[in-house]
Amino acid sequence: MTTTRTVTVKPSGGTYTGLGAAITGELAICPSLVNSDIVLAIECYAMEDVGPVTINSFTTDATRYVKVYTPFAERHSGKWDEAKYRLTSSTATVLSVGIAYMRLDGIQLGLMMTVPGQRRALYWAVNSGLGDGELQMQHCIISQRSGYWLGDGFYNDYLTAGSRTLKAWNNVSDHFDTDFFLNDSGNKFVYNNTGYGSMIGVDRAASAVVNVWNHIYQSPDVASGTGFTGTMSGDYCISNKGDAPGAHSQNATVTFVSTVALDLHLAQADTAARGHGLDMSGDGNLPFSDDIDSQNRVGAWDVGADQFAGGVMVPVFRYDLRFRGI
Repeated sequence: MTTTRTVTVKPSGGTYTGLGAAITGELAICPSLVNSDIVLAIECYAMEDVGPVTINSFTTDATRYVKVYTPFAERHSGKWDEAKYRLTSSTATVLSVGIAYMRLDGIQLGLMMTVPGQRRALYWAVNSGLGDGELQMQHCIISQRSGYWLGDGFYNDYLTAGSRTLKAWNNVSDHFDTDFFLNDSGNKFVYNNTGYGSMIGVDRAASAVVNVWNHIYQSPDVASGTGFTGTMSGDYCISNKGDAPGAHSQNATVTFVSTVALDLHLAQADTAARGHGLDMSGDGNLPFSDDIDSQNRVGAWDVGADQFAGGVMVPVFRYDLRFRGI
């Protein structure tokens, strides 16, 4: 029977003092999660964790994977928070993932680069010979913290034969060259995310099969910006560039709480995103019913990562049990 091995990352008093150290230490203990029949859960507490970090060499499968997450009390509240857990790097890609099966929940990734270069906040490219895989990412904030339009937010690259599934929902990304660059084979489900200030929102390349629903792209300061590029399926999206896929999508401007403070919660005055999304709770590929703040989405769904205040906060114990797979 598969069990969960939980280790902690804390400034003091935890199993490890950084995510990089946790990866190195656990790889020495249990390099094959499949043979050990475990899920490796790395629980991160409030601190600035300085990267870059690379997650490689673990043997994983669909039920025995690595998950990196924050407990509810240690994570952001839907906007970047310097007092909560965040992984940052100014020298290289913040988090590089080469294993096949990986999950992220409630993590802040900050790219601090100030000069052009091929750097990303999150890079997922399954290593040669590993075949199929799946990465799940929810409740995360991916932010270019030092210079606009330098580097990419999430970059999914092709290195080996196989089909890799991406499930990304309830995330926020801002001020990158591209928020989501999808260059790998397999199905990519990009649901209820919010992108702001980037040159490109969702970019489908190569043989990726992209499904994008309830996605917000807003880039008022980028005259040449593109919300959605390449062939993709989806609907109920919003782009201020008029390029969102689907008959129910809008060419509209979303009103956020504060774009200056990068608080991308929906403002009470918003009329574009509020109530104009599609209920995804019964979706056959990626059913969910909360938002980036772990509030229940009640009534008409909003477009983007945030459901306007009025939903019911998911209790901490319910969230922890659900994510731990109990």
